[in-house]
Amino acid sequence: MRKGIAVVFTVVVVLVVVGLVAPLGMGFIAKGRVASLVQRLSTSPNVQLSLEDYHRGWFSSTAKVTIKISPLVGQNNNYQFVLDAAIKHGPILVESMANGKHSIRLGQALINTNIQMTPEQQAIMDKFFDKSTKPNVVMHTLITLTGAVNTILGVPEFNFTNPALQTNVEWKGLNAEWSVARSLKKISGHVEFGGLTMSSPVMDLMSGTATVEYKEHQAEDGLWVGSGSFDFPRLMIKQNKEGNQFELTGARLSSESSETNNLISSSVDIQFNKLVVNQTTYGPAEYSSTLKNLDARVLAKITDQIRQFSHKESDPSQKQVMLMFLASQAPELLDKGAEFEIKKLNFTMPEGAMSADATVKFSKTDAQNAAKNSPWQRLDAAAHLQAPTDLVKKWLTQMYAAKYRQQLLGQSVAMTPEQINQAAEQAADKQIQVWIDKGIFVTEKNNYKMAVSYNAGQLLVNGKSMSNSTAETTPTGAQPQVGTSAASQPGTAPAATATDASQTAVPGVATQPQATTPATTQSQTTTPAATGTQTTTAPQAAPTPAAAPQQQAAPGTQQPQSWLGHQPAANSNAGTQPSSGAAAAGQYQQGAAAGQNPATAPAATPGQASEDGHAANTTTAAPSTSSAENNVGLLSSMAG
Repeated sequence: MRKGIAVVFTVVVVLVVVGLVAPLGMGFIAKGRVASLVQRLSTSPNVQLSLEDYHRGWFSSTAKVTIKISPLVGQNNNYQFVLDAAIKHGPILVESMANGKHSIRLGQALINTNIQMTPEQQAIMDKFFDKSTKPNVVMHTLITLTGAVNTILGVPEFNFTNPALQTNVEWKGLNAEWSVARSLKKISGHVEFGGLTMSSPVMDLMSGTATVEYKEHQAEDGLWVGSGSFDFPRLMIKQNKEGNQFELTGARLSSESSETNNLISSSVDIQFNKLVVNQTTYGPAEYSSTLKNLDARVLAKITDQIRQFSHKESDPSQKQVMLMFLASQAPELLDKGAEFEIKKLNFTMPEGAMSADATVKFSKTDAQNAAKNSPWQRLDAAAHLQAPTDLVKKWLTQMYAAKYRQQLLGQSVAMTPEQINQAAEQAADKQIQVWIDKGIFVTEKNNYKMAVSYNAGQLLVNGKSMSNSTAETTPTGAQPQVGTSAASQPGTAPAATATDASQTAVPGVATQPQATTPATTQSQTTTPAATGTQTTTAPQAAPTPAAAPQQQAAPGTQQPQSWLGHQPAANSNAGTQPSSGAAAAGQYQQGAAAGQNPATAPAATPGQASEDGHAANTTTAAPSTSSAENNVGLLSSMAG
């Protein structure tokens, strides 16, 4: 009997201690924990939190948390919110659920938070939601017995109607949960968005459910690593006046990162089923990539500097210092054998399916041979690309059209958009043919394929070395012919080879002042360097005084070209080439054939002949026209 009384008495004492004494002690612990949490969350200059008016009681406490948000550093347009916090002391906590029921939990404290509005903010809210359901924000924070912080945030369903704007919004709810460890170095959470629909005369919007999952921790060097995912089944936006529509379905983004032996590795996966933009459908699409062996300590240093720089006001000198710092740290970031791989890139477009993959590897630095420590010496890369022929031509045509429109700004040449597009399409065809002839593109059915590799300073495209000998190969059939070309003579240089259309100015738009009135000069004798034969010329037009002489290669020497078909600027005469007219173009061809600078070569006149019996060009240099009907042909031929 006495033992039973003793047990009951012990239980009563424990309950009294737990129910009466423990809450007082937990009140002291909860205050310190809340103050510490607010301080740790207030580390960003854009978001400042402060704990005010903390009143500690025996079983509960109250406090206010002021949140100030400044979107831009150095700006005074701050937004301020005040949260009223009702804090229940543990260890036994009773939580009121949204469905009216109650839940018993164990912890140090339970914090219920509501947004406190000023009278002005409340008046705006009442007026805005006059005929609607007012939104409500519910947030519960549980500080567990171990010191972890678990927070639940909810925005229940509500409707908004504005008859004046003919707008209706249906919010389908949002629930979020996240947990922060006592050390504040681990965080995990889950967010579920129920969706949203909106209808108005301007725009209709419909969003399906969306979910977010994340779990991260802070490594010793300060970097955050972990995993996360974002699923967005459907989003549709329709602009009613313009009739434009945007629709995205089946979107998913996931990432994962880890740190092992001071090396960072990460992966990213992106996909969606369908993307509709203005009645054009794209997709499905998928992308997968990995990044391995980045030096974690160097990356942490770079991240810290970027964070500090973003918190300062914009200063050009500081930007220059930042760029120099990043340039100095980049090689060290790759020293441990960094690797980047695009495992999969598939994208279906109206013109067809495009696919690609690539690998980029840097070998580790060699302590024995410092000459091999340059990133370019340690680089080993390979890539494969396949794209529809119609898509490649479309992109090139758009590029050339934009370039031509830019060149024609402020000029007197009149060309319609149709003429510009026609010339751009012809230029695209010629450029594609140059790439095919050089082996850069391989045609397979309705696709262009390209395989590129780089190792030890050697570049291979489709298994073909892009050396100087290969680069100088002139593509067959790519030579544009404008006007009447000069007759072939022994020892003369070949005609100008095809170059990239983007390197050519728009015909009819002179890049330098050109003289149009021919002047008569005395008869003169010239000796071509390659043949030694003399050519006697009749009185002829003087060279254009505005064109400065340029250094020219010896006759008979072919002008080198890069592997992309671009002619090097040092050997190019595009800047002094006559800008319009068949006669001017013929003069350019004659100058090129004679091994002279086309900008300074004298034009031929009727009756001109060489002493070795070969007939010379009989084309006379005459002022040309820049009419719209021949601009398209000139533009496309010069672009070749």
